[in-house]
Amino acid sequence: MATLIVSLRVDASELVRSTNPVRWVLAGVGALLARFDLVSAERARETTDLAWPRIVTGLARMSKGVADVAMVGVALGPTAIAGMGFAGPYWGMTFAVGGGMAAGTIALVSQRFGAGARDELGQVVRSSAAFVTAISVPVALLFWLFPAPLVDLLSDDPVAVAYGADYLRVLAVGVPFAVLNQIGSRVLVGANDAWTPMVVRSTGAVTNIVLNAVFVFVLDMGVVGAALGTVIAGVLVTTAFVVGLACGRLPLVGAFPIQVDWTGRYVDRGLFADLASIGLPVVGRSSVWTVARFPILALVGALGSHVVAAYVISRRIWGLMNTPGWGFGLAASSLVGQSLGAGDEETAEAYGREITTFTVAVYVLAAVVVAVCARPIVGVRRRPDLAGGPGRGHARPRGLRRRRPAGRHQRRRGRARRHRRHELAVLRARNRHVRARDSARLPRRDHAARTVGRVAVVPRGERPRCARQLLPVPLREVEGHQPRLPARDRGGRLTLSD
Repeated sequence: MATLIVSLRVDASELVRSTNPVRWVLAGVGALLARFDLVSAERARETTDLAWPRIVTGLARMSKGVADVAMVGVALGPTAIAGMGFAGPYWGMTFAVGGGMAAGTIALVSQRFGAGARDELGQVVRSSAAFVTAISVPVALLFWLFPAPLVDLLSDDPVAVAYGADYLRVLAVGVPFAVLNQIGSRVLVGANDAWTPMVVRSTGAVTNIVLNAVFVFVLDMGVVGAALGTVIAGVLVTTAFVVGLACGRLPLVGAFPIQVDWTGRYVDRGLFADLASIGLPVVGRSSVWTVARFPILALVGALGSHVVAAYVISRRIWGLMNTPGWGFGLAASSLVGQSLGAGDEETAEAYGREITTFTVAVYVLAAVVVAVCARPIVGVRRRPDLAGGPGRGHARPRGLRRRRPAGRHQRRRGRARRHRRHELAVLRARNRHVRARDSARLPRRDHAARTVGRVAVVPRGERPRCARQLLPVPLREVEGHQPRLPARDRGGRLTLSD
């Protein structure tokens, strides 16, 4: 029976390898480069065999992010997408830190695997898991305790901030699991097995999409449901890696190239120092791009939630374009590390140079495809915001749910609020009337200057006290015409008068 299962797995893996379109594209680009003597055909094949499973894993994971945005956009509208976008850089810092530490792990694992030191692999894996867990737990506590202040640094929109805070608080639970997933994947890639992490993490990504669809559309949990699906999928993938490394195999997946005894020693100062020396530069390089997203989001947020939503969607597409770097980076780390472990520095240098050339060619191809098909790619139908607010039930962020007015004070506030809405409607009608009759003689730049000036004099965080503070007021009269101005009737309500 076991022989039958192994044979079925081998046949399935060969079938996927032979029919996978990602492998076809990489093989075609490698063959073209080899024809022009830019890379070696043999090294191109080795790079393709290691890179394409990781690229498929990256596409599955980034497609999960695209699906999250699409589902939340359809269910709640662009304001919810903006809230998820404001929480995105903080979640991205998790992968910047985890990816950097995982780079140290794959380097240490590949060197020992290439040198045949199998007895040292378990200590490397245990020390890596302990090191990244110690780093990720404080980050998770920060996201759990202070999600609203963190998101509020990027936006003044209270609805978007509430969405982002709810999303980030739930994601905080999944921070340690997301980092450990990267460690488990890098351990197997360093041991020349990119197939197993592709299967495990791609299955986790598909599970995440299914859970998000259930939580968002069936249970009506909004952004909380999208974050909860991500956390549950991360826990399942981490459990799969832990069980597979402990037992040396997984059901329906097959044997792992290494086996780890999780009851051994975790603290090794020498390995901690090696992980830090290798991983910290990678963390710094990755963090530069992630940190740069904070001021960009703050600037884009000043243009409104719809612009932020468009920016978030574009970032998700860019994430899909960037997945070839995941595969080629891991292939370079593994092949170069194994060559160095065997003492062949000349081959290691050749691998590094030719994999870089291979990577640039694939990125150019991806850029051309996205540039040509940009509009069909982002053309997703969505549900517009209704009255600028979220949907029903749990879709509305906490703190912004409607409550029934009770008591004299609440009724007085309700009447005042309705009165201000009436003033707002009247003033808007006045402005539409003036624009309709005098647009030819009222320059647009004056309107823009008045609007910017009106926004500039309202301090950050201060709410307008009346509707007139939200609307531009003409600074001069148009020659030859006296526009209709609002006046109050006997009841104190604004009306339009000639």
